[in-house]
Amino acid sequence: MRIEYLPTEYLVYLAVIRGDARSPKTWMARAYALLPFLNFMDEHAFSIADPTEEQLSHYRNSLERNGVRRERLARVMSVICDFYEWSHRKGFSKALPFTLASQRVTNRGLLAHVQASRLTSRSILIPRVRRSRDGRMPRFYTLADQARILDEFDERDRLIAEWALFTGLREFEICALTIGQIPPQREYQGRLTTIIRLAETKFGKAADLRVPTWLLNKTYQYVAFFGRPAILRAARRRGNSDIPANIFLGRWGTTLRPDSVYNRFKAALAVVSLPGTFHDLRHTFAICTLDALMRSERYAGSKGLEALLVLKSRMRHEQISSTMIYLRAREFYFEDIDSGLWELPAGEGDLT
Repeated sequence: MRIEYLPTEYLVYLAVIRGDARSPKTWMARAYALLPFLNFMDEHAFSIADPTEEQLSHYRNSLERNGVRRERLARVMSVICDFYEWSHRKGFSKALPFTLASQRVTNRGLLAHVQASRLTSRSILIPRVRRSRDGRMPRFYTLADQARILDEFDERDRLIAEWALFTGLREFEICALTIGQIPPQREYQGRLTTIIRLAETKFGKAADLRVPTWLLNKTYQYVAFFGRPAILRAARRRGNSDIPANIFLGRWGTTLRPDSVYNRFKAALAVVSLPGTFHDLRHTFAICTLDALMRSERYAGSKGLEALLVLKSRMRHEQISSTMIYLRAREFYFEDIDSGLWELPAGEGDLT
């Protein structure tokens, strides 16, 4: 069977039958994941129609040796597994080249009374990545790491990183911030923190965000005097008069994209030889905030449970289980945490 046939048929199935063509990025990402694998199989004279579990392991090991990140590795292998599950159902492959494991799925909602749970199977992406001691531990940046990273940025990108580091905002939430969300200085002078309203969050709900006053002042200066006006002037010289009200703009006055923030941060990490992603600033915020809360007299006697509820609100998590990972992370990084910059003034620990 020719090398082009199976993946082409699979992509047609994705786009036409399964309906995954709402965005071309969906099937293109799968195509880019499959092509190197198929070339690998062809170069080694392996059967594309009927690979073995050892051959998939061999390919995954080669990706790992080439420095492919664990998250990307899992996505690639997921695409390959999905491809061969489809191929096996269509009768193109004689057997699945990976192990299936049984797991119990509980029904919820309207059909829960009909069948409480059922057994299903899932593909095991082999070979499994050996987890280090900190496994799923959120990455934490020390004060020295933070200084090294921030020194690599210009004024705009440094301010963006500080919003993530001291409020826990995600990339798209920072890009969506508008000038109208920053209150007049007279409304928050004399306070150490103030609350602004977020219109756009991960789960589509409006939420309150507590922001340090010094960060609001710095943002106000950026908008009124230093960084943003220069971008506006450059945009108008190019004839762009339709400039959005976002605080952070692209080079020519356009809306700043989250992937631009992510890529700029990754470039800075490469310069200072540190691992991680932009989201690790949010993890650092959570760990330092939890440490500051647990050290305060107000939450000292609750073994961290009340502090976790406050952190859940500040992180805008749907489930407390998403917040609880930071208890273990605080213990793991305890000797490296200096949460002085995240200390909360008396009476300002909760979002009320």
